Amino acid sequence: MKRGGPSHQGRIYGVRCKQSNAMATYRSQVCLTKHTGTSIEDKSKWNKSGHMKTLVHSLILSGLVLTAGRALAHHSFAAEFSYELFGTKEGEVVEVHYVNPHTRVFVAVTNEEGEEEIWDAQTHAISVLLRSGWLRDTVRVGDKLVLEGFLGLENSRKLWISKMTLEDGQVFTLSAGN
Repeated sequence: MKRGGPSHQGRIYGVRCKQSNAMATYRSQVCLTKHTGTSIEDKSKWNKSGHMKTLVHSLILSGLVLTAGRALAHHSFAAEFSYELFGTKEGEVVEVHYVNPHTRVFVAVTNEEGEEEIWDAQTHAISVLLRSGWLRDTVRVGDKLVLEGFLGLENSRKLWISKMTLEDGQVFTLSAGN
């Protein structure tokens, strides 16, 4: 909108209206309302609040999306494993995920009935494993190993590795202090 002297012609959304400085806003609203049925005040409030709401919602959504992965990955030990149930599983490695936040080794274990079960054995982040000497190729698919650790809750076939013995006798003891 153009502003000028006490009385001038201004253009508002392609509509010519006569305005004065003191009454510019009121007259432009009246002029625009007569020609389009919508006032500038209505449009500017909608634009300002609409843009602000969109910005706020976008920032909130971005924050949730960026932190959701960390929240899911950073769960409580007690949410999945028991401090009271400690066990040993022996089997053959069928899959290895040497990744953060937890390295996982999937092991085929034969249960008491002679059936094969796949156990999800989890342990620390790669940095902790490296300090204990566990490299990317330390455990491979097809390796036989013995795992000792905390068992998963509700018979979930999960184990948190605290000690791992490879077929060649090499032992890795993993604790939070490593």
